[in-house]
Amino acid sequence: MRTVVLLIVLAFACLAPAAEPREDFLRIDLPLALGYARVQERLEAVRALRPTVGLHLSGGSARAFAHLGVLRRLEEEGLYPDVVVTNSMGSVIGLLYAAGVPLDVIEELFQYIDFGELFTLKLPTGGGLADLRGMSALLQALVGEVDVAELPIPVVVVCEDLVSMRRVLVAEGPFGEVLRAAIAIPALFEPVELEGLTLIDGGITNLVPLEPFAGLNEAVISGTAFYNRDLEPKDPFTIFTMAVNIGKSRTAVQDLRRFQPLLIRTDVEEFSFMGWHQLALIQGRGYDSCAERIGELRAYLQRTGVPLPLPDPRGAAAERYRRRWRDIRGRLEAGQGLPLPEGYHALQLHPLVLRRYRGSNRLVQANFAAASYLYEKGYGGLRLGLLSDLGSRHGAFLDLDAAPGGVLALELENYLFFTLDGALLQDPSSYHLLRASLEPAVAGWLSGGPFLLGELLVPLQGGEPAMRTAGGLRARARGPGTRAGAQLGGFWASPSTAGLEAELYLRQSLGGPLYAFGRALLHACGQGMEAPGYNDFYRGILPSVPLASFAVFNAELILAPASLALPLWESVIFRRLEISAFGDMFWREAAGLSSDIAVSLGASLQGEAGLWGLIPLRAMLSVGYDLAKGRAFVSLNLGRLF
Repeated sequence: MRTVVLLIVLAFACLAPAAEPREDFLRIDLPLALGYARVQERLEAVRALRPTVGLHLSGGSARAFAHLGVLRRLEEEGLYPDVVVTNSMGSVIGLLYAAGVPLDVIEELFQYIDFGELFTLKLPTGGGLADLRGMSALLQALVGEVDVAELPIPVVVVCEDLVSMRRVLVAEGPFGEVLRAAIAIPALFEPVELEGLTLIDGGITNLVPLEPFAGLNEAVISGTAFYNRDLEPKDPFTIFTMAVNIGKSRTAVQDLRRFQPLLIRTDVEEFSFMGWHQLALIQGRGYDSCAERIGELRAYLQRTGVPLPLPDPRGAAAERYRRRWRDIRGRLEAGQGLPLPEGYHALQLHPLVLRRYRGSNRLVQANFAAASYLYEKGYGGLRLGLLSDLGSRHGAFLDLDAAPGGVLALELENYLFFTLDGALLQDPSSYHLLRASLEPAVAGWLSGGPFLLGELLVPLQGGEPAMRTAGGLRARARGPGTRAGAQLGGFWASPSTAGLEAELYLRQSLGGPLYAFGRALLHACGQGMEAPGYNDFYRGILPSVPLASFAVFNAELILAPASLALPLWESVIFRRLEISAFGDMFWREAAGLSSDIAVSLGASLQGEAGLWGLIPLRAMLSVGYDLAKGRAFVSLNLGRLF
């Protein structure tokens, strides 16, 4: 049998065309250019009036955000570049700045939006483990559809072409595509096809490519964000990271020696490339590093004949971008998404946390592993997949969602569950969930509106279907150090249970890393009886007997040091860690003012694990003791509990 398999493999190998060596291999050191001649023309027009100044912003992953501080200090000096050359993560800053987005908007954007949450993990069917649809939606909403060649400040993005093995100077092309190509880290993100080229992050070969400035400018300023950490080469991931860093850092130093720019070496070299949680600190280091070089910068510009202050070539674009950012932030604070400019599809392996209806109005949580196909475009999308609890319970699902006008949110989830007993399929059932909500922003800090929920559980081998509907009003508010919400509504469940439900919650900063959290839920039936369920978030041992009413109270004292992060192997970082002491109270027959109250006390640990500091997976572990039952309990939740 093995001989047959080997012969088949050899036969296919013989049929496959032999790979021909590249005839132009000895030309791979010569760069290709897209739109570079247009940049030269624009600079010639400036040179007719005065000497020109170019600015390079290097790559460096999270460290590249030091360039925000550098640009801030240069603006205070009255220096605005005539051209920007950038590569890798420095292109995020460089392209937005060249488009005219003011620094205060860029700073606020990446303080408000977690950079890592702009990316989504997927199976690498197209060459990358993550996709950039979150980044694309944000860029489309902020910058719109614009060609890089038309930006107020000429910009050259340095990439590499996988096929020709040549460096590519990109100065034209759709803004979003060029930015995605600039940060297309091999294996993490898919290469970007642009004008017949297969582009990846240029920082993989040179962190400071200064060649585009050759003969282009009289003065060149280079801001760097090198990776110069003291690491122990004791695991394969760290060793690989250190090895890749050798080549791109060596070529960067060679370019610095060859072209002799005014160097602003930002003091961020000890930061991990996964330091997305430290962007404010990194930015401040960039500002201070530039400030230390201001005297030398003035002398350098004087020698090259560049006068200060220089005019800002971005004109009146700043206020337009501020308005757009206020609109984007308002939508996000109201819980609304941003439209995707093009169709995105991905195959994904992911955890699936399902809080589903089980009958008698009881909601339970179940954790599944899922494999699914996802397609999203505009405000809508679909997900089709398979799931398993890694035991005997398995199933399939189809989710559809849409947001007409970006305000009304509609979602329909459909699940088919079954149990496998050997080769026998048992206990099949279907579960359907419809959600609808309208929560426009009422003010900059407040959003709210009506919501509707419908659930249907259908046993497929006999038994009565179970149905539940709920609706009402909800509101959410947030401010500095504060997050609050309220919900008031009614519900009906088959066969004849109806009632009211009200909920309030508040998370408040107590100063520094300390927070307090409180929540109250009241659930009362007007007719019929029902059992409490997992959705009530009592971290204890719930009663199994039906109740006419109940209340749940949660209180937490939380320690959440924002700067605490634990890297592992230079590939995973644990962050947003929170340690809390909690007390939960379950009040049976609360509407009747009974004295039957259960209390549980405990502690919890929650946080995120981010792959390469980007794609986060959140989990929460709770350990406690139910005083009423006299028993300890442990619970694990994927995602946030509240």
